[in-house]
Amino acid sequence: MMNGLLSSLKPDAVARRYVGARVIRTLLDVDIKIVHFEEINVMRQFAE
Repeated sequence: MMNGLLSSLKPDAVARRYVGARVIRTLLDVDIKIVHFEEINVMRQFAE
């Protein structure tokens, strides 16, 4: 069985790239394998 994890960070959390890097480091430290990483901008209508 394959387990998955979706992690989503709000723009203010990654504005200075520090928090996003900490989240990624934490995931890697607990042996979670990152198979895809993508930074996207979501339209406000979609996010609401």
